[in-house]
Amino acid sequence: MSGKYNGLQAKIKQVSPYAEYIPCFAHSLNLVGQSAAESCSDAVKFFLFVENLYVFFSSSTHRWKVLKEMLPPDSPVVKQLSETRWSAGAEAVTALARSYHHIRNALQNLADDINQKPETKQKATGLININGQIRNLSGDRYLEKYIRKSQCSKSLPPIK
Repeated sequence: MSGKYNGLQAKIKQVSPYAEYIPCFAHSLNLVGQSAAESCSDAVKFFLFVENLYVFFSSSTHRWKVLKEMLPPDSPVVKQLSETRWSAGAEAVTALARSYHHIRNALQNLADDINQKPETKQKATGLININGQIRNLSGDRYLEKYIRKSQCSKSLPPIK
């Protein structure tokens, strides 16, 4: 977007040759964090799981309803990751950490429901299995560390 030959930077220079381009520090920092996370295969697996969890529930109003019914009032629901907002990752991980057991129960209900399509039951079972591998791999401390580092300016109560 900011390319100096074809991007927005070039278009602004055409209109106003004296305009100076100043890159956004927050966006640059986001790109560094994203690149760092992508260099760790465990982090890649983890964030793919978080995104797949969101896609699974959000792609069906029925599954979203099952999830919402399993969550206590005011509990965070699964969130979508964003390539441009690192804080979206923190929100998604926070929702997973705080509502983990309820999310897992919703997946289990969908996997055991005889009225669900076989594909839905299989996807729910797959997410349960992947989740077990990730939690064995990283544990709750990884989730809490990630949340704390991602929310550096906000104070978070301990995860229950």
